[in-house]
Amino acid sequence: MEKEEFVDKLFIALQRLSSGAQKRVLEDMRRLNSSILCKEHRVYDVNKEKPIARYGRPICEMLLRKLSKSKCVPLEDDINWSITKGKRKNYIEVRRALKHLMVFAASYYLETKDKEFMECFLNTLNSNQDSLVKSTAPIMYKSITPGNKLNVGKRSATSKNTKDKGFTKEHNIPTKFIYDAIKKAVFNNDVIDMFDLIMKDNFQVLLNSDDDEKLNKAGLRSKMPVGWKFGDDPFARYVKGGIDLNSLKKV
Repeated sequence: MEKEEFVDKLFIALQRLSSGAQKRVLEDMRRLNSSILCKEHRVYDVNKEKPIARYGRPICEMLLRKLSKSKCVPLEDDINWSITKGKRKNYIEVRRALKHLMVFAASYYLETKDKEFMECFLNTLNSNQDSLVKSTAPIMYKSITPGNKLNVGKRSATSKNTKDKGFTKEHNIPTKFIYDAIKKAVFNNDVIDMFDLIMKDNFQVLLNSDDDEKLNKAGLRSKMPVGWKFGDDPFARYVKGGIDLNSLKKV
């Protein structure tokens, strides 16, 4: 979908949401250079080889200005949007917020039948690590001992300036698997029935870095074992990857 068409349709859709929801959606959409709101918005610095990304801010700010002047009466909600991000983040509220948006997305798609827009809308909401989609999993377990394996982008037992040396933040159910399930529920109009089941065993583990490497070698970096479904053993991926569950403790 072309950017101009997406922005026009996004403005129409956002008018249905509260001001808090509008801001949260646009914050989730503007972070990465690959976001549809970020293309062509670069600041060139002669002292640097590469342009500095504007993270979609110009378009997002334009949309917020237009939304503030809109005469449409948005649907209010009881979500405390201020605690769905940052240091004050509350995982219960994050999940309530995401469910609220996905119920809206399902009803909006049912009304408009615009699959191309909804695909783009959902994909862009999942574009950064601070997005609601990727912020629903609290840390619930930690390996008893740290690992020594040094992976690119991973913390090792010899790393400096980190309190979690030798551990990797790891989602027991990969975020891609969670996202794909939520997306399917939106298009099937069964978010209300499926959302809580999807979230039930969704958490993070501060995993021994060597065990994290076992998952990668087993081809389970972003996959669950074949045939696994929500409601099954939430540690099935770890078992399949050869991780001893007795090496984990609840935090």
